[in-house]
Amino acid sequence: MTKAKMVLKGVLILLLLGAVFRLGIYEFFREYMAKARESEAKTQLSSFYTAEQAFYAEFKEYSADHAKIGYSPEGQLRGKFYYSLDQVPVEIASKLPSEAKPYFEKDAYRVLCLMAYDETLVAFTIDHNKVLQRFDLSQAK
Repeated sequence: MTKAKMVLKGVLILLLLGAVFRLGIYEFFREYMAKARESEAKTQLSSFYTAEQAFYAEFKEYSADHAKIGYSPEGQLRGKFYYSLDQVPVEIASKLPSEAKPYFEKDAYRVLCLMAYDETLVAFTIDHNKVLQRFDLSQAK
């Protein structure tokens, strides 16, 4: 084998290894970002729950008004909060299982937070009993 062919093979092998390496890092980064966004949704819902409980202790009712209950999330929310099913877009509402459907009443609630990233749509809910749930709506029909 000539020296030029060996160099060409070496370059091709390096290019192939580089492509495989880049794909691996990209997949790792996607998974890392997905976990970070899900953690953000859980944190925001937990903060909302805490504010609701403090408001309920004082006024004996829940409120979906962030300002009224003193809930002020830091930074820009990536997730969208929904307090009733009629607020949820129809194409998403049809995918929600019954235990993920939001509602808001004077003495009970379930808040829905939708997070979309890449090809994934994930729903998180928290209710007045602090039950936090995750639903993957990407596979839902």
